[in-house]
Amino acid sequence: MAKQFNGTIALDIRDSVPDWEPYAEPKAPPNSPNILYIVIDDTGFGAWEMFGGKIKMPNLASIAEKGLIYTNFHTTALCSPTRSSLLNGRNATSNGMSCIEEVTAGFPGNNGRIPFENAMIPAVLSERGWSTFALGKWHLVPEEEANMASTKRHWPLGRGFERYYGFLGGETDQWYPDLVYDNHLIEPPYGPNMGDKENGYHLSKDLVDKAVAFIQDQKAIAPDKPWLMYFCPGANHAPHQIWPQKILDYDYNTSLGDPDNPEDLSFVETSIFKDGYEVYRTEVLAKMKELGIFGDEVTTPSEINPHGEGELGEPNPDHTKIQGVPAGKTWPQTDWVKPWEGLSPEEKALFIRMAEIYAAFSTYTDEQIGRLLDFLEETGQMDNTIIVAVADNGASAEGGPNGSVNENLFFNGIPDDFDKNFALLQDLGTLKTYNHYPTGWAWGFDTPFKYWKRWSGYEGGAATPFMMCGPGIADTGIRKQYIHAVDLVPTLYEMCGVEPPEVVKGYTQNPIEGISFAYTFAPEYAQPE
Repeated sequence: MAKQFNGTIALDIRDSVPDWEPYAEPKAPPNSPNILYIVIDDTGFGAWEMFGGKIKMPNLASIAEKGLIYTNFHTTALCSPTRSSLLNGRNATSNGMSCIEEVTAGFPGNNGRIPFENAMIPAVLSERGWSTFALGKWHLVPEEEANMASTKRHWPLGRGFERYYGFLGGETDQWYPDLVYDNHLIEPPYGPNMGDKENGYHLSKDLVDKAVAFIQDQKAIAPDKPWLMYFCPGANHAPHQIWPQKILDYDYNTSLGDPDNPEDLSFVETSIFKDGYEVYRTEVLAKMKELGIFGDEVTTPSEINPHGEGELGEPNPDHTKIQGVPAGKTWPQTDWVKPWEGLSPEEKALFIRMAEIYAAFSTYTDEQIGRLLDFLEETGQMDNTIIVAVADNGASAEGGPNGSVNENLFFNGIPDDFDKNFALLQDLGTLKTYNHYPTGWAWGFDTPFKYWKRWSGYEGGAATPFMMCGPGIADTGIRKQYIHAVDLVPTLYEMCGVEPPEVVKGYTQNPIEGISFAYTFAPEYAQPE
C-alpha cells in the first residue's frame, strides 16, 4: 500500500524534514489474531471421530471442542479448485481452476493460473503487518512452471507467502518427498528408518518441525507480530504411507499378522474395520445421529453403486440399465464398488489392512499437528490464534475396486491386479508401495453420501469436515448453515478487522465472491437441542 510522503524537501538538508512512514514496515493493529489454516487432503465426511467416523483425531477434535463444527460445508470436490477458493474467496472458475493443475486446458476458466486480480489472503495480510507462512501441499502452480528454470510467479512466495516449505504438486511420497524450500528444491533432511517409527523421517513430522521453526524465527525478533500459517500435510492423499506398527499404537488392530506367513489373516478378526464398508456406513450414520449431525432427514446411507452399475465392466446395451452411460458403453472399471459379502477372505484382509493404514496415516498426522498446537499453548499464543481445520474434498476412489499398491495405475486407466496387491499386504505403507484403499472405503468414509472425490455433483465429493475456534468464537457446538470454500477468506478478513483492498501489488482487485459467515458464531445460530 503506497503512502504519501509528508516530510519537507528543502534545498538544504538542514531545512528538510524526513518522513519514514511511507518506507516503514507495515504494522498490524495491537492484539491482531494469528491464523492457523489447516487444510487436510482427501477426507470424507464420515471419516473422523468428531463427525461420527471411526478414525481417531484427538487433536483436531480439540479444535472442535473449543469452537464450532460446521456440518454443511462444501468444496469443489477437487484439490486445486478448492484450495484456490480457500486462499482468495473467489470461485474456482474465476481462478482459472475448473479442474486440477495437471489437466488444465488453456481456456479462461481452466488455465491453472490464478489472476493477480484475485489476490490471496497472504498477499493482503502481509501488507498489513502479518507474517505469512505456507507449509506442505501447494498444487496451485502449472506443471510447466514447477521447475527451477521457470518463473516463480505462481509459487507460494510469488503469491504473498514470505516463507514456504513443502511440495508443489498434488501428492508426494511421504518417505522421500519432492521438497521445496522457499524457491529452491532440497532433499529430505534424513531418512525414514523403517525400523524406528519414533526417529525416522516422515513428511508430516517434518512439516510440523518446520512450522514451529518458522514461528520461533519470527517471535524471536517480533514477539507481538501476528502471523498467518497455511498448513497442508500430504495426508490423507495417497500414497497412504506410515510405519505399519502405528496401526498398533492407535488400536486399529491388535496384531499385524505374521509377515513371513501370507496365510496368517488373524488380524482381520480384531480390526475396527473387520465388518467392511457397508456396515461401517450404517454404524457411522447412527453415530452421526447421536451427535446431532443428522436428524430424521437422513434415515439410511446411500446404496452401493447407486447408478445401478451392476457387475464390474458390465455393458449397457439398452441405454437404460446404467444411469448416465451411453448405449454400448461400460461403466468405468475404476469407479465401481465390490459388495463386501461377495469378497473372498483374502480380499477382505487386503481391504481391511488398507483402511487401517489410511487410518493410522491420518492419526499420525493428527498427532504431529498436536505438537504444533502444544507449542502454541506453551508459548502463550493459543488464545489469540484463529484455527481453521478443513478437508479440501471428500474421500478418494483412486484405488479402484481392488485397492492399489501403485496409485499411478489409476492415473493411466489401468485396473489393479488383486493377486499382485495381496502379495504385498505386509508391505502396505512402506517404501515398497504407493498404496491407496479401494473404492468401497471411499464410499464408506463419505458416509452417508453418494460417491467421492471428483464427483462434484454429489455430496460425497463436495461435503467435508470443517471446524474452527479462536478469538471471536465464544460459542461451541454444531452449525448447519450452508458454507462454501469461497466463504473462508471473507470471514477471516472480518475476524481480523481487514477491509478487502481495491488494489494489491498494483493489481486492481476483482470482487470477492464468498460471503462472511461470522454471523453464525452467535449462539442464536446454534443447532437446537
